[in-house]
Order: sequence, then C-alpha cells, then structure tokens
Amino acid sequence: MKRRSTPFMIVGLLSLVFMLIAGGLQAQDASPRVLRIASLVEPPGLVGYVALSGAAMYFNEIYNQPPWGLDNTAQPIPILVEAIPSLDNGGVVNADGKTTVSFTLADWAVWSDGEPITAADFILPFEMMNDGVSVMIQNRFANGAAVESVTQGATEKDVVVTFAGPQPDIINTWIMPLPDHVLRPMYEAALAEGRGFDTLTDWVRSPSVGNNAFVFAEWVSASFMRFTRNENYWKDIFFDEMNIAFYPDPTVLAQTLATGGADMAAGLPLLDSLEFAAQVPTVNVQTNFTGTRIELQLNLAETGHPALQDPRVRQALLMAIDRQSLTDDLFNGVTHVPRSYWDGTPWFNPDTPQVAYDLEGALALMREAGWYDDDGDGIMEAHGVEGFEDGTPLQLRSNTYSDSWSGPYRNTQLALVDMLTEFGIDIEMSEQPYDTLQAPFTEGGILPNGQFDIHVAGWGVGITKINQPNQWACAEVPSETVPAGISFNGVCYQRWMNSGRYWRMNWIRPCVRKL
Repeated sequence: MKRRSTPFMIVGLLSLVFMLIAGGLQAQDASPRVLRIASLVEPPGLVGYVALSGAAMYFNEIYNQPPWGLDNTAQPIPILVEAIPSLDNGGVVNADGKTTVSFTLADWAVWSDGEPITAADFILPFEMMNDGVSVMIQNRFANGAAVESVTQGATEKDVVVTFAGPQPDIINTWIMPLPDHVLRPMYEAALAEGRGFDTLTDWVRSPSVGNNAFVFAEWVSASFMRFTRNENYWKDIFFDEMNIAFYPDPTVLAQTLATGGADMAAGLPLLDSLEFAAQVPTVNVQTNFTGTRIELQLNLAETGHPALQDPRVRQALLMAIDRQSLTDDLFNGVTHVPRSYWDGTPWFNPDTPQVAYDLEGALALMREAGWYDDDGDGIMEAHGVEGFEDGTPLQLRSNTYSDSWSGPYRNTQLALVDMLTEFGIDIEMSEQPYDTLQAPFTEGGILPNGQFDIHVAGWGVGITKINQPNQWACAEVPSETVPAGISFNGVCYQRWMNSGRYWRMNWIRPCVRKL
C-alpha cells in the first residue's frame, strides 16, 4: 500500500507518538482484523481545508490523499499518478516568471465509490479557496504556495496547475483533491444561499467518499472514530477496520496501551513516550525526524503592546531568554536552539548568526529604549517613552494552549514568564484551548484578533519543505476578508523572512510518528 509520509504536525504537539504493543497486531488474526489506535487528540473535523486544528490534516489523510508525497526517508513517491512531474519529464515548465505543473492521474486512481478521480477534483478546492465566501485555511492548499489557476489538460485525467511565480519546490506543493461528483451540487447550493464550503458541516464531519485505504464510517464525539476498508482501493489492505479511541488524559492513554487496550497510541510528548517505553517492555516507540518549533510570537499590530514596536525592546526580549537552559531543563537536551527559520532544512545557511543570551546587554537595550526599574519594585517603568506617562509599568499579556497535549507548551510558558518576570516585565499569563486561540477572525479568535502580546506557539518546519506556511505574508493577516489568516503577528512586510534580525524564539526538535 502506498502511504504518504510528508512532514506534518498536529498543532500544539511537540511530537506525534505512535507506540506499538509487541505482538499486539499479530494477536488479531481472526476476521475482522481491526487496528485499534488510542489518540490524545480528537480533530474538530475531517477536512483539513476548513478545520483549524492540524489534527484535521492527519485524520484527513486516513481516508484521502494527494497525488504524490514522501516516504519515511523523505523520498518522493507517486500516489495518484504513475510519474511525479519534473523538469526532466516535461511536467514542470518555467516560463514568463511562472511555474506550470502538469500531471496525469493514473487509471487506478478512483474514489471509494468507484468513480475515477479527475481534474475536476483538483479544480473544486481551488474554486473554494477563491470564492470569497468559504472560510478556508489558505496555507493548506498547495502548502501555502500562490496558485494562479488549476485547469483540465487534454483529458479529464490531466491536471494543469499554474503558480503565480517561480516554484522551486514542486514536491511539497501537492493539492488534496475533493470529490467533485459528490460535493459540487451541495457546494453550489450553499453558494446560492451565500454560504461557503465550510458550512457543509455534515460532510466536514462525515465525508462519504475518499481515495485512501480506509473510508469514514462512524464518529461518536469524545469517544471514538471508525474507518472501514476501501474496497475500491488499488492496493491490498491488511486491516478490515481502523478504530480510533480518544483519551484526553495522557495517563489514561498510556495505561490503555500498557494494558493491551490499544495496538498503537498517538499524541504523547516525546520525552514522556520514551520514559513510558522504558518502563513497559511491550511498548516500542518508532520515530522518524520532522521538525517542530516552539516559538515566541510577538503581536506587532496595533492591538499589541506599543513597546513591542521598538526593535530594541524586541531584541532585548530575545537576549533575556536563556533558550539553551530551556532545551536542557525542559527537554533533556534532545532539542536545540536554531539560528533561523530554516535551521535543520537543506536551505539553512550555516553562517546565520545566533543572538546570544545576554542579560546585561538586554537590560542596557531596555534602558536605552526608556524602560527600566527606577522605584525598586522589580518591574520596569516608562521613562520618556512616547505614548506613556513616566512611571507606567511594563505589562505584557502572554498565552499558550491549555489542551491535554499542550504540557510542553505550558511548561515553556511558565519558564519564560519566570525569566521575563525576573528580567523586570510584569506578565499576565493565560492558557486557552487551541480552538479558542485560533478560531477565525470573524468568530472572535484570540490570536487573529490580536488579544495578546506574546504567544508561545508551535509550528512544523519539516526537513524537506521550502514552502512553509508563511506567518509573515501580507495575504495571511487575519481580517473580515481573510478570517482564517495565520499572520497573527500583524506584520505585513514582504522581506521579513530574509531579514538579518530574527526575533522569534524557536526550537527544532525531532517528532515521533509511525514508520
């Protein structure tokens, strides 16, 4: 069976952990053969284009898959095509400052109801992304690359994708198809009523058609999800069913695995899973590397604290955080402090400088910016800072996730608040569920609406991608017209990604997933 294993991330998790009970799978010889998975995370929906949580992308790929992907060694593999487009085979053409990618869907590429997968199934999500009505996660389409058009080629099996500019990384700009023959009528009916694809909640939660090895069958909220064998899949499938039970308590999830109540488990943080596996000899942790960052995001929009507009303050914050001690104390030294957005990828520049921990230098920068403690209470106050009365204490709002999987993020925020409080900043610390933090702008999401100053966030960086979801793109600034935008920093500066100064606090760390 062809399996895609491109780098992904269940948002908020430091790692995705699959643990296998030794002999557990072999014990299921009788029919039906059921794979039992215990999951710490339950997705909000099963269509990654509209469901905010990154978990939706992972669950999406159980029943649906793109035309090509990567294997466990990060090598490209065809899935719905016989040949991946390239410059050598003529599938990739660069002309007039744009890149055009053409590919032909294989004869075996059919939906679970037997209908052939065609160009219309790739055109449909492109139309949804651009209809001006549907609330879509733009960076989930072609991995955030700017697409000018998606059209049919010579036959209905030929797909032509034209990017708005040069596209150096075709492998990671795949498009997840949607079944046009099923969705088109209900989508157009919704549009006629002024509604978008995201309002088709029955499909988002219970898609009737897919193209992967399993087909969605049943979902009982806060309990379990069940998938059954896709009888029209073009490869042999060992299991008849996949049952995923949800355990919001990590301890209960681990106990379920240890006592044989599940064959695999997903969602325990890496360090917890390694410790658990050392204590339970029947458990095996299988890993391969992807990249995940914990980063400190600053709100530089008008809704953020005005002091953050001063680059000296931003640099001082970075210099006041001992990131190496965080990796050593919180993550047992298995992580490292990167020097750029691309650290750990083939595009990393090894000459990129690192901003070092320098508490005295940070205090000097803050004093230069007009913030220092003059009354001896341990909190910096404004002195000659435009827009502030002298003596105004420096107070910032910090938040991170409160979900069951977010222990590493909560621990990081606690450590950061301790450091910044000792540095002389009064921090109002809070935790909220992921779906509350990142709800769309039009639904009052805390991050899209800028109701924070600093945010301890998690992002996947991968090891092969060049098309990262761009948190700094002008087109991603959340608004009424871009409700699902991810540029929570409020910055619209096209050159920021190449700037010599790098204000975010990142770690690249290994993630754990099934091989």
